[in-house]
Amino acid sequence: MALIQWKQISPSLNGNGDITGSLNLYGSQTITGDLTVDGTVSAQAYHSEVVSASILYESGSSKFGNTSDDVHSFTGSLNLTGSILINGVGVVTTPEFNAFSSSVASSVGSITTDFDDITNKPELISSSASIIDIPGKKIQYSNVYPTEGDLPSANQYHGMFAHVHSTGAGYFAHAGNWIKIANSGSVSTLIDSVSSSLAASISSISTDFDDITNKPTLVSSSAQIDLSLATGIAANAVSASYAVSASYEIITELSSSHAVNADSASFISDTFISESAVRSGFGNTNYNGNRIVSNTLLPDLFNNTFNAGTSGSVTEFLDKIFFPNSAPNITSSPNLSISEYTVAGTNIATLSATDPESQSLTWGIASSYLDNKVSITNSGVLSLVTFASASINTVDRGDGVLAHQIPINVTDSFGAVGTQTAYLRVNPNTAPVFRQGSTGGSIINSYTTSRNENASAGEVVRLYFTDNESDSITITSSSIAGDHFTVSKSANYVSIVQATSSLDYETTSSYSFNITAADEHYEAGLDNDSITQLPITINVTDNVIPTINNQTLTGFSEDVNDGVTYKDIVATDPEGDTVVFTNFTFLEAWYNGGIVSPGYYTGTSHSNPDEDPFQMSSSGRITRISNSFINSDRIDEYRYSVKVSDNFNTTFNTATITIPIADDLAAAISSNTPFYIIESALTNDFVTSNASGQAGTKAKFTANQSVNWNVNSTSNLFNIDSSGRIKLAADISGSYVAGASLVGSVTASNSFGTVTEQTFTVAVTDNAAPTQNLTQQTANYNTNGALAGNTLDTITFSDPNGDNIDHSTFTFSGATGLGYYYNAGTYFITASSNLSAGNYSYTISIKDEYGDDTLVANNTIAIQQATTGNLSTNGSFYIIESALSGTNIVTNSNGRTGTQGQLSVSYSPNYNSQYVQVWASSNNQIAIDTNGRLSIASNVSGSSSSGDILNTTITWTDQYGNTNLSGITIAVTENAAPTAAIGYYSNNFNTDNAISGANLMSVNISDTENDTPFTLTLSGTNSSSFTAVSQNGTNSSYIIQANGPLTAGSYSVDINITDNFGKSRTYSRTITIDQSLEFGRALVYTLSGNRVLGLSSNFNGTTGITSTSTATPTLITGTSTNSPYNGFQSGSLGNSSFSVGGGTVTRRVDIDGSATYNSVDKLLRQEGSFAAGNVQEQIFILVPSNSDLEGVPTSIGQSFSGTTVGEYVFNVNPDSAGWTNSINGAEIHNLPLENSFDGYSNWYVIAGTATQTANTLELRLTPSSGSAPTN
Repeated sequence: MALIQWKQISPSLNGNGDITGSLNLYGSQTITGDLTVDGTVSAQAYHSEVVSASILYESGSSKFGNTSDDVHSFTGSLNLTGSILINGVGVVTTPEFNAFSSSVASSVGSITTDFDDITNKPELISSSASIIDIPGKKIQYSNVYPTEGDLPSANQYHGMFAHVHSTGAGYFAHAGNWIKIANSGSVSTLIDSVSSSLAASISSISTDFDDITNKPTLVSSSAQIDLSLATGIAANAVSASYAVSASYEIITELSSSHAVNADSASFISDTFISESAVRSGFGNTNYNGNRIVSNTLLPDLFNNTFNAGTSGSVTEFLDKIFFPNSAPNITSSPNLSISEYTVAGTNIATLSATDPESQSLTWGIASSYLDNKVSITNSGVLSLVTFASASINTVDRGDGVLAHQIPINVTDSFGAVGTQTAYLRVNPNTAPVFRQGSTGGSIINSYTTSRNENASAGEVVRLYFTDNESDSITITSSSIAGDHFTVSKSANYVSIVQATSSLDYETTSSYSFNITAADEHYEAGLDNDSITQLPITINVTDNVIPTINNQTLTGFSEDVNDGVTYKDIVATDPEGDTVVFTNFTFLEAWYNGGIVSPGYYTGTSHSNPDEDPFQMSSSGRITRISNSFINSDRIDEYRYSVKVSDNFNTTFNTATITIPIADDLAAAISSNTPFYIIESALTNDFVTSNASGQAGTKAKFTANQSVNWNVNSTSNLFNIDSSGRIKLAADISGSYVAGASLVGSVTASNSFGTVTEQTFTVAVTDNAAPTQNLTQQTANYNTNGALAGNTLDTITFSDPNGDNIDHSTFTFSGATGLGYYYNAGTYFITASSNLSAGNYSYTISIKDEYGDDTLVANNTIAIQQATTGNLSTNGSFYIIESALSGTNIVTNSNGRTGTQGQLSVSYSPNYNSQYVQVWASSNNQIAIDTNGRLSIASNVSGSSSSGDILNTTITWTDQYGNTNLSGITIAVTENAAPTAAIGYYSNNFNTDNAISGANLMSVNISDTENDTPFTLTLSGTNSSSFTAVSQNGTNSSYIIQANGPLTAGSYSVDINITDNFGKSRTYSRTITIDQSLEFGRALVYTLSGNRVLGLSSNFNGTTGITSTSTATPTLITGTSTNSPYNGFQSGSLGNSSFSVGGGTVTRRVDIDGSATYNSVDKLLRQEGSFAAGNVQEQIFILVPSNSDLEGVPTSIGQSFSGTTVGEYVFNVNPDSAGWTNSINGAEIHNLPLENSFDGYSNWYVIAGTATQTANTLELRLTPSSGSAPTN
């Protein structure tokens, strides 16, 4: 049996005693020790405190037993008002006894009542066909709702417990509201909340289960019982039957094996544990967490065989499972650096760290750091606090480098700290340096170079400078003698430039000066050592004069056309200066080794040459003076003197130039040999290079110089003209015959008298017989062309020597069937009859006017047999099964479109343009025209069907009578069924638009054969719901319309289309009609008159609300007869106006909601400003309570920055005064109508609690979490 220890408050009654009979105690008493009562203890209330097990009483509530092996026997009926817990799960004893509580958060082990001790209990509890076996089973159920707004009516389900997923909290229904239960918070706070929310009592309990009415249906024989599918909103509800007051506590007794995290005072399942119970019986309960996780709903922990490994409190275990934490690890390098003289505030680095739990991190510097040289932000940005100085480098960072020590820490959101000692090295500033060649070249301390005095102005050298800290560099220079050099600074080098056009060694042989490079810290006066000086020396070298040697320039000839045209004198300059040649002076003329006396020749001709015929340019080039005469037979050598110098010297070197003169060259002769002359040639006939001896190019000699020609020959037969052409000086006809050779020679003399001679031979050629010019008329060399009278050959004659033809000497002899006739110098060889295939030969002869030679020619004509031709097609042939007479046979496999079938005959070879003159078809159903085009001569439809083959033999004859034949086939193809393109009027796929006559589908029919008109029928499951309406005369377009209004759901129909040939096709289609959103409407009314007086002090009384019921929003259950609410309720809603006692209600706004204007505020904003009465008026806004309209308030706030879901602020803008200070007090009620209006029986009424006096009003409803409207 459970023991009960009572605690009384004061005064105290000490000692032991036995009391027989009744004991009446007055006032406060304390009993120390055990109290045993054999009779009945009667009290208005009991206050108890747990020792090992407790029973607490309040308002009749009681708890029996303290361990699971306690047995309680009850005789009689069990009448239960409120709840009963079975294994910690509440069962509601409503009249239907139809539900269980919504959730069990944790296992409660065993039930507090042993069912074995219950008398007259059934094996099964049944209220339907389904059975649940209670003993030894667990009950699981789910009362989970997505949001607070999804919770059912708290009035209807008073006492129900539920869980809201979005808030993660439990709720219970009480006094028309859902009371939120705190999670893992302060025990005292939770106790206060529970105390203010729960009130119930448990009546007498009957222990006989036979007396329990409306028992639920339970499912037997399963390890778990899942009631998540229980129906009815009230299912699984737990009645709020626990009472807690300010002076009493309810403690649910749990054995030690069932205690759950008592030290954190968490609420487990729906059982409440008071703070005193935690202190007295459940505090510091240990939990064995040193086990592998077995919950498969925690897949990562389960699959990785996670073991928390704890053995202490439940808090430790839960922290290990859900809140493990390790200190963060700083991953950035501890060695940092920054340049000396960096200004305060400069960022040094952004530090980085990792945290195993990926928590947010906060950076800091240990409090032990007092140097105040650096600071760090929460995000890890380390920056300078003071000017950077190398003097702070005082600690060896471990590698022999001195630096500034900084203790860094980083803290995660659980307070775990990671540390690192960072070292900031302030790199000391260094002076810039000069480098040679490039910024990566060698460092130099001085620079020396040489400069020739002939050097022109320009850059001498680039000296580069660098600075380790990349500081800005200032370059300065000392003075330079004569300012002959300048120093200029570029980005990374100094350019030393010679400023004067030339130097003078004799005046200044060396220049010395300094350049300096100072960094920005030197210039700022911070670092006097950061400057570098570079000594510069430029030595000037002396320039020497060019050198020249005596030299002989060969190549000049006495003939201006021979030899070289110029020669260059050679001189050198050591410095490469430009050499200047001057004083080219004639010295002597020589001939044959001796000096020619000066003035002996005056230069008037070749025989009197010039004594000074050459000239020289300043560059030393020798050329011949124009129109001067030079003759090597008079003067064969000239000598001159010349001087050389350069632009940097005034002295000269001199040399003698000798110019020898070469003799002229003899002319070279060439010709176009061999030469010919015909045996009949006469005086002045030109010798030719053509073998005929009388035609072609004239025989000719040429020379490479201007010469005079002469010819010598036997018997003086030849002459030569000034152009070198040879012709006869006498007749050779009768003196020389073909085969003879005539010999001669030519000489060529140039202007200097030099002679060249060349011999030649002329061959005498034959005077030939006439030649035949045969033209074969090959087009007639076949049986089609070799017809009587047709010409086969034409012959003309020519004479190679130009002699006349003697036509009287012509003869002809030929094969049978050949003949000829003559006309105007032409002979025509003809067919005297139609020739068959074969060879036909003939012979002709003729002479020229001299009759020396006779032409005899044998010719053959080969006549070929003409072909009969080969038949070809333009493809495979098809005809559709529905074709009628006159339809083209086509090459398209559909048998109806495309290219018409056509036959052609090819003749190879084709003689005399053969073509088919006559076509014929053996099959009378197949027609062929004169061009070989095929068509149908009689209907295919009805005589042939798809898959048949039509055969015919085609015969053709050409214009010459050549005939041939061949067979063809035509395949009969199928007439295709029509097709349809089905479109949808998806905008009508909703209950609003799917009304009678509404367009739902479009059907556009097409047919490859265009067999119209079409027919369309509907069949199938829902065909009666539709009507097909043709849109044109060919029925190629239909609209399928609704026969009547369609309700939400799916509709199936078969669309059958048939063409005029009888081919059909069926399309099965299903459309879904959606339930349309009902956005309802919003109405605004104003109430004017005395009725509006007193609103602010007595809203319900003024507006005539006589009774309400707790709901969200408040439900109006009673109104006075003269109340505007009564008017709305009794049928005036929607009227333009109606009267109430002491006032008039006027409709100001009536606007329908839509998908665009889908909230109350959007509707009000869309309406904008509307007319008012310019008298004191109360404003009413009415909207349906259960439409799809959004933004419908459930409560009205009086200010912004609210957090309550569904709370809105009522704003009024009178006479466009603006929205500032526009909040208007208001009340919201749920008003049930006597008869529904616009399909809605309940309307929310937002009524102003203050009046407005204005000509125009503009209204808005804005969430209290937002801000006042601006437009």
